Order: sequence, then structure tokens, then C-alpha cells
Amino acid sequence: MLKIIEARGNYYDCGYQFGEQAKKHIEYRLKREVKDALFKKYQKALEEVHQTCKKYYPQFIREMEGMADGAKVDYWRLLLLNTPEIESRKGGCTTIAAKRDDGIFLVHNEDGGGDERSQDCFLVHYVLPEVSFYAFVYAGEIPSGSYSWNSYGVYFSVNYLEPIRPDITDRVSRCFVARRLIEAKSIEDGISKLKSGHEASGYHYYLGKGTDLFSIEQFHDSVSIKEVRGIDVHTNHYLHPMFSAQAPTYKNSLIRYKQTLKLLEEKKDPMDILADRKHAPNSICTKLLENGHTISTIRFLPTENKVELYEPLSMKKVQTFSL
Repeated sequence: MLKIIEARGNYYDCGYQFGEQAKKHIEYRLKREVKDALFKKYQKALEEVHQTCKKYYPQFIREMEGMADGAKVDYWRLLLLNTPEIESRKGGCTTIAAKRDDGIFLVHNEDGGGDERSQDCFLVHYVLPEVSFYAFVYAGEIPSGSYSWNSYGVYFSVNYLEPIRPDITDRVSRCFVARRLIEAKSIEDGISKLKSGHEASGYHYYLGKGTDLFSIEQFHDSVSIKEVRGIDVHTNHYLHPMFSAQAPTYKNSLIRYKQTLKLLEEKKDPMDILADRKHAPNSICTKLLENGHTISTIRFLPTENKVELYEPLSMKKVQTFSL
């Protein structure tokens, strides 16, 4: 079960409290992800990234500075961890969304890297002056590229997308843009935040509020929006026509995507699909040291005002929240 970290105050305060409570896990992930040679190689690039992020999102820089101070780690190493475009880090995830006569739901497997430990991941509950939210986070990263829901009733899941042409020049990491989306007041506000995000690469989002649910792909400030009707599936490559012809893909994502569609055609329950182990180590649900590691499974039920967290594979429900 994910440990919940409670934090309140301003951006610096919330970052500090997260850093303080997750200190040993942040230290572990920095040691694993940010090697000395890599860190030295990108010193100049990190300074440019810092200045750009400070120009567009100073509040999130303060959040990261608070995290560094709370965990007593180097801010610049945290910045590199939060700029995956520099080191081309991949991610995974499998998501099924539905809007049908019998209801609306969004179910999502959150996959970390193959060696990602479950104990280094958390559910944070930030209470800021104007908004509060829950978000899945990896230790040392700002809340962003996983799943979240906020006090305005907006919720989303995130799928990493194999970048088309990542460009960090005068742009910010996708992590910062997704962090901004967490505070969206509505679907329209969320889309506006994505279009003005100055993003270096892109993510896919299922973004919802009330009875509205949309599939959104992004590259830089270009956004493709599709309303979910019936069943919709996403893994980790571009699918919308605006981007798909020019976008790269990779085997693991394609295998999971095709297997999900196959099981849906067989009328399998979506939660059972997210536990599927066929094609391991490229399965929909992965274990530690495979091609990804499924750490958390979530189900949003907006018409029931519920969010449910499950243990992957067993699909045992472990926590329920109000949406």
C-alpha cells in the first residue's frame, strides 16, 4: 500500500515536508538515477533549464528547492531527475477509459522503471492556499507524470510518450507542465495550461471532471483533444492522427496496447485486463526487474464520486477516497 505524505503551506513548505518525510528514498533514487558522470556532463544545460523553469514556473522551482532542503540533498541533482528530456528516460503505463450508457470510469496501471522499488513511491496530499490535491509521486520528483485528482474535481492519468523531437531550448520539462495541470480548475483551464506550457516534449492525458472525459496528446504546445466515447485505450506511443505519422514507438508499448484491445474485444473486465501477465516481461502488469514495474493501480469513478487504489496483480482494493 502506498504511504500517504501529508503536506500543507506554500510551495516551498509542501516541497520541504515531502523531502523531509521521504529523505532516505530520495537519496536512494538520486544515487541510482543521477550518476556523477552524467551530472557533470550536463552542468551548463542544467543552468539553462533552471533559468527557463524559473521564468515560467517559479512556484515549482520553490517547491523543488523546498524538497532539496527537506531531504538535505543537492537541488541541481533533483533538477536533473526532474528533467527527463536531458537523459532520455522512458516510462510505461497502461490506461483504459470509458464513457458509456452504464457509466464513466478511468483505470490506470502506473509503471515505473524495471528496477523501481514500490517503497520509493508515495501518494502525496498537498494542501496549498488555493487548491489541494492527491498525486502519485516517485521520491525526488515533483508531483506530475502519474495520476492525480484535486479539490476542483479535476482528475487525470498520464502516459509517457516516446518523444518526437525533444527540445529543452527555452522550454521546460514535461514534469513541470504536468505539475501545472494538477491545479486546473476545469477541463478548459487544463487544456489552456497545456497549450501555454512551453513544453519540451509531451505526455498523453486522460483528463476528466464530472461527466466529461477527454483523451489529450501533446507535443510542445500543440494539443490534440478527443472526447472519450465508448472504450478508449492508451499506452506509451502517440495514437492521435495529429502526431502518429511522425512519432516513434517501441515494442513494449505496442505489445501492451494490442493485448489490451484484444482482451476488451473478448469482453474481459478492465480491472482484470490491468492484471494481465501475458507476454511477460512486456505484459500489461509487470513485476520488479521486468520491462517496467507496475507499482500502483487506480480507478476513477466520477459519477460515484470515488477514487479507488488497488494492489497490482492481485487487484485487492486497498484505499478509497472521495473525488
